[in-house]
Amino acid sequence: MSNIKAIILAAGQGTRLNDLTREIPKCLVRIGQKKIIDYQLDALIENNIRDVVIVVGHKKEKLISYIINSNYSNLMNISFVDNEIYSRTNSCYSLWVAKDHIKDGYVHLNSDLIFHPGLLKDLLRQNSSGMVVDHVRTNEDDMVKGKIKNNCIVKISKTADVDNPDCIIVGPVYFSKSDVSYFIDELNKEINNGDITNACYLLFDKILDRINCKPVFANGLFWKEIDTLNDINYVEKIYEIFLKTHNGAKVEP
Repeated sequence: MSNIKAIILAAGQGTRLNDLTREIPKCLVRIGQKKIIDYQLDALIENNIRDVVIVVGHKKEKLISYIINSNYSNLMNISFVDNEIYSRTNSCYSLWVAKDHIKDGYVHLNSDLIFHPGLLKDLLRQNSSGMVVDHVRTNEDDMVKGKIKNNCIVKISKTADVDNPDCIIVGPVYFSKSDVSYFIDELNKEINNGDITNACYLLFDKILDRINCKPVFANGLFWKEIDTLNDINYVEKIYEIFLKTHNGAKVEP
């Protein structure tokens, strides 16, 4: 899967991080020794994914400048797509403006996720559509939850539809070329109907009855979505443990 393209959605304002994101995109916030975007790009490189599209919006010039002037511009083929109305849209719209880049299948990343590169390796190894999930840390309130049946993800929701979830949906997500067409159809319907404030992970739910989307279990490998200052404190508290996970160590929730 070395020719797979990754889409990183990085247009949002990250308002819950207060002053940290007033002048920079959330993915440029430094945690430990690196910025959030560094963790993602390093994970992609480690998994031989060099073709990346970043959807920008809030303080886009800062992110574009950082990437262009970094070594990543030499190691990867990185392009940018602009969500010009980022302040009043959500991730579905951000992905829609990049829809021409996903038709051959793609890896989906929200730019606020730090994760062990082994999770992406496990996701790509199965050669079919799938999502990284965690079936241990199922009580994290802000995460989208999922139901699993016959080793396929059959339901994704943030509401009472999944009162007793089998997992939470972590990401990254991979859609094969044959499956992504269903998602593009739903994405076009969503935007054409004027629904520009919805999140991609909830739209994924609408195609699960038409594809076989496999759960890829985290099994203790590190991940953390960065939404609040507490999330940053959590990662920095166990930062050295996170580094050790690159050697196969597990992180307890």
